Amino acid sequence: MMQSPPRPPLPARLSALGVIACLAWTAVAMPAKAQTPALASGHWRTADGATIVEIKPCAQTLCGRLVWVREGADARDERNPDRSRRSAPICGLNVFSRFRYEGGRWSGGSIYDPEAGEAIAGVSLGARGDALTLTVGRGLFAGSETWRRVPSPARSCQAG
Repeated sequence: MMQSPPRPPLPARLSALGVIACLAWTAVAMPAKAQTPALASGHWRTADGATIVEIKPCAQTLCGRLVWVREGADARDERNPDRSRRSAPICGLNVFSRFRYEGGRWSGGSIYDPEAGEAIAGVSLGARGDALTLTVGRGLFAGSETWRRVPSPARSCQAG
């Protein structure tokens, strides 16, 4: 009768399992790292080139504000549904809020569009390198646009 080779002691087997588990965890965790707040943070020029939004972590979410507007610092939030805010400048306006990291993407947030005077809900985004892709909706009714990373504007419209 043939004898099987002796098994390594239990600590050695657990150590090998630990290495395998660590490698598996690293493989799973690496794609998630691509969406860290640091990667999505920065200055982003909108697809139409009319504004630059500064995105940064705000507690457990991402938020953002307009820091440059093609129209200049005098542009006002004229289409805001709240009449009392229509004379407020759009420069410095918080337009990007409540994005949480879930399921490999930033989602659940909304973006305020001062040109339309409305908040767009149900937006998800993914950052990869110098591209930030915003997606609204799903399936046939989905739309997306890509913002590009830019350096901090030399002349920010935000006072102070």
